[in-house]
Amino acid sequence: MCNSCKRTIIEIKNIYNYENVIIENIKNEESLVLKFNEKYYDVSDLPKERTDITVISNVTFSGNLDGTVFDFKNKKDKFMVFSFLKNNSRNKVKFENIIFKNFGGDEDDSSNMIYINFESDENYLEFENCTFIDNDCIIFKMDLTYFKDNNKNGIIKAYIGNYSLFEKLKEYIKIKFSNSNLIRNKGLFYIDYGILEMDNCYISESQHFKNEVIIFKTTTTAQSTFILNNSIIENINIKEDILLIIGYKLNFIINNTKISNVYSISGFLFYIQNHVEINNSTFSDTSLIFKGRECKYDISNSIFKNYYFTSPIPAIIDARFAKINIMDTEFRNFK
Repeated sequence: MCNSCKRTIIEIKNIYNYENVIIENIKNEESLVLKFNEKYYDVSDLPKERTDITVISNVTFSGNLDGTVFDFKNKKDKFMVFSFLKNNSRNKVKFENIIFKNFGGDEDDSSNMIYINFESDENYLEFENCTFIDNDCIIFKMDLTYFKDNNKNGIIKAYIGNYSLFEKLKEYIKIKFSNSNLIRNKGLFYIDYGILEMDNCYISESQHFKNEVIIFKTTTTAQSTFILNNSIIENINIKEDILLIIGYKLNFIINNTKISNVYSISGFLFYIQNHVEINNSTFSDTSLIFKGRECKYDISNSIFKNYYFTSPIPAIIDARFAKINIMDTEFRNFK
């Protein structure tokens, strides 16, 4: 990734022509910045269904500091394709200050907003200060065609600020989300042998996608890790017998995070096997939190409060063959 490359900044006055602007101006060893200075763009009426971009240098899609809206108006027939080629490594595509909204209109797992083809594990995709709101279909799909046999713990260095909605990711992916807002989206993260980290993220009013879980799911055979740091999950009311998170062989780590006003008709939120670690976090006004089996729980310096019992089940953990360690933790207002 060339941080010292020459930067070419172009204001996009006609969004219908942005693909041609990229094709005409993208150059090796240079960085191209596309400035979208308007507050709102209707992208539902773009002339082409598919925009194809071969990434041979850094490309940034930059909106206003207050956020620039890309409104799909509940259509799902417009999407971007980014191809990172094997012989052009260490390049980055970045979106900053963009608000993606109203993509979809129905639950269709064959449609997606952005498709990424990686042929190298040394390219980057980054979202900074972006928001995804009111989207009904898949936001991202990835295709990884290049692997290092000796690099199973870090096959791809893609740092993604926002990844919303259902998609099964390839093995051994490490993904980090930071400063992300996911509001009223339908979907989940579905990861095999991967690591998902969310830092300073806000998740609210999420819904299921085709009766899958709300946020995160692993398979029964995959060893995966989900890390929640400095984040907030709130105001989710699951009216079906569906969970927030299902993790078989999951290492689930929660640090300095608040989860409140989250309920499921199933009676509990998380089904976890393997390991749960909670530090400096607060849970308030939720359904039973953890259910599972053969799981180790390490809880420290946390607060659980405002639980009202209507049936004789544990408030925090209901797990068979579990090992539970709790230190310096408060339990308040249990009725």
